[in-house]
Amino acid sequence: MPNSSLENKSFKIPSKVRNRINRQLNRINSDDNQAKGLKRAKDIANGETISYAQIKRLKNYFDTYSGDGQDDEFNLIGGSVTKKWVNDELGQNRESIKKVKKANMDGGLENQFIKPHTKDNDNTNVTKADGGMIDIRKSSSMRSIMANSAVYNEEIKTIKYLIEYITK
Repeated sequence: MPNSSLENKSFKIPSKVRNRINRQLNRINSDDNQAKGLKRAKDIANGETISYAQIKRLKNYFDTYSGDGQDDEFNLIGGSVTKKWVNDELGQNRESIKKVKKANMDGGLENQFIKPHTKDNDNTNVTKADGGMIDIRKSSSMRSIMANSAVYNEEIKTIKYLIEYITK
C-alpha cells in the first residue's frame, strides 16, 4: 500500500548514484537504443530529483531482481549503489512518518495509521461527554501500566509504602 504522505514528494538523487549511472551509460554501446533500462537510466542520470512513483518502481525492480548483478540492466541503473540509496531513502522517509503518527497516538489521538473518515452528522452522538478531548488512556504509558510493566510495578511499591507508613 503506498504511503499517501509521500505521494507528491520528490527525492534528490545523490551525485554518486548519477555518476555511477553516467559511467555505465558511457560504457554501453551508444547505438543500442533498445537496451533494457536505457531510458530509465538516462532519466535518472539527467535529473536532479526523482518522483515517489519512480523510486517505488526502482524499489520494486530491486526487490524482484533475482540475477547475479552482472547483467546490463542492473548495472545500467546503478546496481548496488542505487539499490542501497533507494532502500535507505524510502526507509528513512517511511520511518519518519511512522514516528510522527506514533507520537500523535501516544499523545492520545485516535489511531493515526488508518484513513480518517468523513463525519456523518446524522449519526453523531450528541450526548458524548468528551467533546473530542484527547484520551490519555490510549497513550503508550497507559498501555505499559495496563500491561503490568515496570511503571506499574513502581506505582504499586509506592502505594504499599504509603499504606505501611499510614498504618504505623
